[in-house]
Amino acid sequence: MMRSRSLLRLSAHLALAASLACRSDGGARTSAVTTLMPQPLETVIEQGGEALALKKKERKAWMEERHKAPPEVDWKALERENGLRQIAKRNALATAGQAQAQAASRWRERGSDNQAGRMHVVVPSSDGQWLYAGSSNGGLWKGALDGSSWQPLGDNLYGGAHSMAAIPGQGIGDPDILLAATDGGMIHVTRDEGATWEEPLGLEAGKTWAVRRALVSSDGTHKVFLVRRRANSSNWQLFRSTDALASFAQVKGFGGFAGDAWVPRTGGGDVYVLTSTGVEKSVDGGTSFTPVGPVPTGGMSGGDLVGSEAGAPRLWVVAYVGNQRLLFRSDDAGGSWA
Repeated sequence: MMRSRSLLRLSAHLALAASLACRSDGGARTSAVTTLMPQPLETVIEQGGEALALKKKERKAWMEERHKAPPEVDWKALERENGLRQIAKRNALATAGQAQAQAASRWRERGSDNQAGRMHVVVPSSDGQWLYAGSSNGGLWKGALDGSSWQPLGDNLYGGAHSMAAIPGQGIGDPDILLAATDGGMIHVTRDEGATWEEPLGLEAGKTWAVRRALVSSDGTHKVFLVRRRANSSNWQLFRSTDALASFAQVKGFGGFAGDAWVPRTGGGDVYVLTSTGVEKSVDGGTSFTPVGPVPTGGMSGGDLVGSEAGAPRLWVVAYVGNQRLLFRSDDAGGSWA
């Protein structure tokens, strides 16, 4: 085969030389051709092509050896089926994405637009004209009541805000005084909408606490309550600030019971607390407490307490009983539970 190809190439070269030695108009011959084109390299290319084909064949054989499977299993068919399933999976995801996008188009986001981190808490401003929102790592935000015009107030506040409180500024025209607390126990106060932050006195600054809740009385005195766990212990306590968040003092101890507190939002200075023995109530803003009723169930190690003013009031408790979380309701302000 190679010999025949060489003869063909030689004939082609001779024909090319003869044509170059003649005039294009068919006239007499000219002098012998002194320059010929380089010999074509088909032989080298063909030899290279044959070598590449051999290598490819060897590579396929090596790949065949790498795929170990029982004799009755066609691994190529399995690979093909896997590929087809992946195509079907991507098609389904694309279709689902389009359906979700169409469903989402029916809704319009009202907040938390342009905010960072998970949102944990929202409280109204002291005059009810704004909203303050606390996020995981995006700090504190201020926005309009319709969820627009959010502005960051806590870019310089480490740890975010999981609990919040807002009370009026101390002077006419002053912005709200804002408290931001983290689950990990950091508590900071700003009097200039986040330009600067300070730590209130009376809370052992720098200690590792745990903050469960921040509450503001609605009787016009703007008392602020904090439910915290004491540093490096299992003792839970209720703290109160009566000096515009400059300092806090303990007003109730829960011991090792993970207690909680709730205050109505429609006026009055009542404070309800959940203790290891039951619900207690204060009518003097947390100075003294009187028992109201028993704990919702036995074996509790703690619980979350919330309420609704549309009752006597109506109270709700999520009781911690071992690894269980049980929900109870009281229609008589903690006197009895269901």
